[in-house]
Amino acid sequence: MIQAARLPAGEIRRNGEVTLRVLSGIQPSGRLHIGNYFGMMRSMIGWQERSELFCFIVNLHALTSLTDGKILAANTLEAATDFLALGLDPDRARFWVQGDVPEHCELTWILHNHTSMGLLERSHSFKDKAARRETPHHGLFSYPVLMAADILLYQADLVPVGKDQKQHLEITRDIAGTFNHVYGPVFKLPDAAIDPDLATVPGIDGQKMSKSYNNAIDIFTDKPTLKKRVMAIKTDARAVEDVKDPDACNLFAIARLFLDAEAESELRARYLLPGLKYGEVKQELVETVWDYFAPYRDRREDLASRPGYVRDVLTEGARKAREVASVTMDVVREKTGLKYWPFRAPPPERHIEAVSMPRFRVRRKNLPQSLSSSGIGRAIRRFHATIIPLHIRSWGSAGRSVLRESDSSPGRVPSVGARPLREDSPPWGRCHSGKTVLLGARCHTGKSVLRGDAFPGRVSAGELL
Repeated sequence: MIQAARLPAGEIRRNGEVTLRVLSGIQPSGRLHIGNYFGMMRSMIGWQERSELFCFIVNLHALTSLTDGKILAANTLEAATDFLALGLDPDRARFWVQGDVPEHCELTWILHNHTSMGLLERSHSFKDKAARRETPHHGLFSYPVLMAADILLYQADLVPVGKDQKQHLEITRDIAGTFNHVYGPVFKLPDAAIDPDLATVPGIDGQKMSKSYNNAIDIFTDKPTLKKRVMAIKTDARAVEDVKDPDACNLFAIARLFLDAEAESELRARYLLPGLKYGEVKQELVETVWDYFAPYRDRREDLASRPGYVRDVLTEGARKAREVASVTMDVVREKTGLKYWPFRAPPPERHIEAVSMPRFRVRRKNLPQSLSSSGIGRAIRRFHATIIPLHIRSWGSAGRSVLRESDSSPGRVPSVGARPLREDSPPWGRCHSGKTVLLGARCHTGKSVLRGDAFPGRVSAGELL
């Protein structure tokens, strides 16, 4: 009987501070299979213990092969359920669906303008997929650009990939290097984490395990279906009495995924002795796979009965992912000129030194009673402009300037649309009626008028600073 190895995720412990940001995604093009698990999912579940993990379901990538919206939606939710059932902790990792973060598409288009045709034409993945399709489309051709955006958007340090996807990461580095050369250092160049032993998980026909090749063994399937798929694994035609070659056997390559070092050595020894029957190894493998995923099968059934919880996890994960993505995109938009508004909040430091001044008050009773509201405002303006120096305080907590001793909340401009004061700015503002008033005059609300539009209301014969 083949003995299953323990999940490595249970043996990994967080050691010290988290220093690496690790990112990877999985495509919901169909039900997840053991190739997904050993090629990516198990690794991700382990990384959450010792890194800042960004893990997402790449439903935008799935559009290259799926055109049925209902199937894609169902596959996306099932993939999320599978991940959570297998041990992904949303409290330790950012876990979301790619399409819920629009910055992926925005950055992809920007990177398209820094990606050469030759770079994409050299992609082995495109050549392989194009050879299997009658009419390969642009989505397959530009697939690496979207993958580059996925990685660069979150400034990842490390991307676990198989050998078959190493070239995609190299393309990502090339695109990032080109962008950085044009606009300066914006993107971090990620490194690949490659497990040479699990670079490519074979399917039942010996090719890479993939839904598109119809050679996969699903993780969560019923036992009769599991047995049917395992018994269909292709083997050579050697007789029972012949010695078998484990390194050239597809059955051995799949079985060893579930074995620890000792169990793998025992199975290898059986291959090298006469009398091994492939059918017996297959029967043992059925039981091994079934027992291996048994604890997670129960957990998945519980999650499947609570789809609302899974959606809540993905919604919160997308929110946390956008917190990081928006920071990168702010820089990208500014560097590329897509952020065209020239005014930016200054750093939270003193911009203009405050000037000491006496406090003057003008009461309505001190002005001629014949003055109308507008006349009062003009009188105040003339009075203020002739004898009262402007008193300005430094930038507030919100990055906007306020007048000393104004009635606004600390550090905030009290008027809608107000802009920060500059040293060369004239000390005038406007109330809603279009009248020019000196900065520091107060509206009927008691708020100081700053540069820009004041709160609705005329400037009264109120107090001046």
